[in-house]
Amino acid sequence: LRLASGEIVGFSGISRDLTERLQMEKALRESEESYRSIMDLSPDAITINRADDGSYVQVNHTFCSETGYSLEEIIGRKPQDLNIYADPEDHKTLLKELSKGTVNGLELQFRAKNGMIFDDLISACPIHFKGQSCILFICTTVTPLKQAQQALRDSEESYRRLIELAPDSITVGRLEDGKFREVNERFCQNTGFSREEVIGKSAFELNIYKNPEDRRRLTDALRQSGRVEGLEICFQNKNGAPLVSLVSARIIHFKGEACMLTVATLINELKAAQEALQENETGYRTIMEMAPNSITLMRLPKYNYIQVNDTFCRKTGYSREEVIGRTPAELNLY
Repeated sequence: LRLASGEIVGFSGISRDLTERLQMEKALRESEESYRSIMDLSPDAITINRADDGSYVQVNHTFCSETGYSLEEIIGRKPQDLNIYADPEDHKTLLKELSKGTVNGLELQFRAKNGMIFDDLISACPIHFKGQSCILFICTTVTPLKQAQQALRDSEESYRRLIELAPDSITVGRLEDGKFREVNERFCQNTGFSREEVIGKSAFELNIYKNPEDRRRLTDALRQSGRVEGLEICFQNKNGAPLVSLVSARIIHFKGEACMLTVATLINELKAAQEALQENETGYRTIMEMAPNSITLMRLPKYNYIQVNDTFCRKTGYSREEVIGRTPAELNLY
């Protein structure tokens, strides 16, 4: 403030408390850091793709390592741009499965930057990521498992050594009554049973299945098609702890009897990562909806709304359905 003589005698101003806003921004940053850590620590390839055009929004280190592409080469591009699919028709197969809602253990072949082909089991579900409709993909590489299965078929002599070296649970059970004829060390480690406790007993006698109906589901699928690939089943160990697994199975002849060969890949950590990602998304939504200020997300260059919170709707009087896809000018907000 100045006197008529020009002398400064004071000042005036308006202040605003930004504590809640800064706390909200900090929470959002921490949520983003948590999800990023989960992605980068996962041994499986994880990608987030935009639902509308399939372009990559985020990928983890494992995906870059498996494909041979750098992060800069991937983000913003589509799988077709990178020639990721070994068979282009597999992309249509994946989209068809996604149209049903989620994908669990779909086996597909992919091509790395150097041309090498590898096999993955794909799980996918729709999510909202940074205000966009996206698809979360988690890819478990099963190339070593496929190679082990082929070796078992090719050479009976090497079968024992191969299944003992395999990182997955492998069992041979009599098709008639389900009694185990052979199991590998990994199966014993995962379930807590010794080989002596298992051989000659059935899965029901050992209470291996968390849901007993799952064995019937597995055998029915096996009898219908002669093979099972990546069927998700929850087993349990000796103490009742869950063992979520992706199961592949074949009917084989073992020592003169019709048997079921199963290979189970333990995915407890994968499921935990999926749940953590979903929890982070829920947390982000909650923070946005609880904010006392209007929050909106617009798509450039048209400036049409793609997301708004409840505070914005209350202040403007428009419902979310009336706002999404329209611009401020169309709503006469200014």
